[in-house]
Amino acid sequence: LNTEWTDISHPEDLPADLEYFSKFKSGEIDGYEMDKRYIRPDGSAAWVHMVISPLELTDSREYHLCLIDDISKRKELEKTISDSEKSRAILMDNLPGMAYRCRMDSYWTMEFISQGCIALTGYQVADLIDNARMFFFDLIHPEDRQYVWDTVVKSVDQRGTYTLEYRITTADGVE
Repeated sequence: LNTEWTDISHPEDLPADLEYFSKFKSGEIDGYEMDKRYIRPDGSAAWVHMVISPLELTDSREYHLCLIDDISKRKELEKTISDSEKSRAILMDNLPGMAYRCRMDSYWTMEFISQGCIALTGYQVADLIDNARMFFFDLIHPEDRQYVWDTVVKSVDQRGTYTLEYRITTADGVE
C-alpha cells in the first residue's frame, strides 16, 4: 500500500511511462499502452505489457484502469531469437562461398543468400532475393540446369541431402 508504481518501474522505462501518463492525465491522449519492466522485490526485472485507459465511475473523481500482462517469457524468447539471428548472420557473412535458401519453383526464387554471393557471382544479394533484378536460374549454365533441377527434386522427394557442382555465369559474363 505504501509503494507507488513509479517506485517499482525500471529506471530506463520510467521517463517514457511518466510522459505518457502526463499526457493521459491532461487529456492530450485517451490512453496508452507500452512494454515496460517492473522491478521485483528480489531486484530482478519482469517485462509487462501495460494498457492504461480511463475508468468512469458514478462519483466525480477521476480514475483510470491499468491492465498488466506478464510478457517476460515472450521477451526472453525474442532475445534468444535475436541472439540466434546475430550468430547466424556472423556465420553466414564469413562463410567461404555462398549459402542460400530458395523456393522449389522454376526460377529458384531466392529467399536468403549469404554475402558470399557477391564474390562468387558478382551480383549483390538484393539483386537475387525474390528475383528483384535477376533469376538465380539464369545464373546456372544452360547445359547444367536440367541436371541441377533433377538432382535437387530427387533429393527433396527422398528427403535426402545432395552435393552438386555446376557451372554458373557471373555478372561479368565469365562461366
